[in-house]
Order: sequence, then C-alpha cells, then structure tokens
Amino acid sequence: MLPGCVNRAAYSAARAVCRQEILTKGICEIPGFLQPEAVRKILCSAEQLKKRPGCGFRSFEEHNVYLEEKADVSRIRSASFSSSKVLINQAELAEGCPELVELFHWDGLRQLLQEAFGLEKLFCSADPLGGVYLNFFEKGDQLGWHFDRSEYSVNLILRECKRDGNSKPGAFMYIPDSRTFLDAHPDFDLSILDGPTDAAGLKPMIVPDLKPGTLYLFAGKRSLHCVSQNTTEVCRVNAIFTFNLEPNVSLNEYTRRKFFGA
Repeated sequence: MLPGCVNRAAYSAARAVCRQEILTKGICEIPGFLQPEAVRKILCSAEQLKKRPGCGFRSFEEHNVYLEEKADVSRIRSASFSSSKVLINQAELAEGCPELVELFHWDGLRQLLQEAFGLEKLFCSADPLGGVYLNFFEKGDQLGWHFDRSEYSVNLILRECKRDGNSKPGAFMYIPDSRTFLDAHPDFDLSILDGPTDAAGLKPMIVPDLKPGTLYLFAGKRSLHCVSQNTTEVCRVNAIFTFNLEPNVSLNEYTRRKFFGA
C-alpha cells in the first residue's frame, strides 16, 4: 500500500525509467517523490529531534576516496579528505519521526531500488541504528570525495542550501563513471577536482539541482562524489535508506561506533 507521504505519479514514472537511468547515467532523480506537506512535517520533526538533549551524534572522519584511512602506497590512496555531520539514527527516528521508518520498510521503496539496479533480491538493513537515518550538514560540514562501498544508495532530500551564482555550498556533486579511470591511474593528482575535471581525462562534474522531496538512487561505487562544504547558516538535511543483498545484515561494531557513537 502506498504511504500517504509518497506522490503516486512520481513513483510510477520513476519505476518506468529507473533501470535505464542507472545504466546510462548512474543516477535516477525522482523530483517530488515526497508530498510537500510530508516534507514539511518530517523536517519539522527532524529539527525537534535534533534539539532534544542526548539525541544525535556528531561524526567526523578523515579518509581517502576509497573510504579507508589514508595509506602511503599511491598518490590517490594517500590523499586525505574530511567528512563531518550530525546523524540521528533509526532508533531515535522511530519515536520522533515514524514516517521515515515507515517509508524505509515500505515494500515499494525496496522494489524501486531492486528494479533500478537489476537485483533479484534486496533486503532492508537489519541494523537498529543504521537502517534509515538523518544527516545534518551544519555550517562547516561536508562529505569528502569518495566512492561508496555499496553498489547503490537511496537518498531523500529534505532541505538544500541556497546556491549563489557559481557558489554551491552543501551541494551533492559527482563525476560520472570515474572509478575505472582512477583505479587505473593510482598516481593521479586529485587536486584536479578543484577545477574542470574533463581537462584531465575524467567526465565533467555534475551538480544536480536537487529540491526538497526529491529521492535519488545512485550508483556510488562507480562514480566519485561528495557534498561540498556548507558555508551558509542553512543546515542541509537528508535521509539515507540502507538495503543489503542478504537478509539480517547489521553494521559492524567499528562502523556503528564511528558514525553513530554507539
């Protein structure tokens, strides 16, 4: 049964094109996936949760593009990037923002991702903290350049930072199909990411114009991506939904402690 927060027309349209979009672009954007009133309600609940004493965890990590601690074995693996944000975990959401937990467990969301990535089976993460969670990017926060460990990700935009001309604070950006190239060039100078990427043999960087209520499915293992530093007073807010190829998969102790403080 379709949850009341989901736009039926946007969902149906996405199912018709999601597989082809992933194959050709590595991303499927679904504007208006969430009804505007639902976005406002969830965002309000999220802000209230964030203000609750003891709720949420500030995460900070130094990593290379492969989400490893930097290693002095090649120029790429020795390059370090910073990621920081505040996370509210699934257990906290269950009480203060049940709509996101309901959406996470809705079979239609799992089926959409399964179709987009051509998977025979897919299961909701069994982790009580990391199944669905909120990210808050406050001023100074960012998600450093990296490839995902998973083949796929599901991301719901609740609030973006305002762009000002060429300035794109707190913006999701990616370099399509860059994994094969960088794996083959371990001494590539990643400082090129500060300029036009196509001048160095990579495809041009893409910065989608994501709006609140947009759901996007992303092949993050094949395309280098980041969230640029938020230089504004507006907090960027998004939700992540986690699925696995096998049932009953939970986070390991290190990951749970690193990202959720538990």
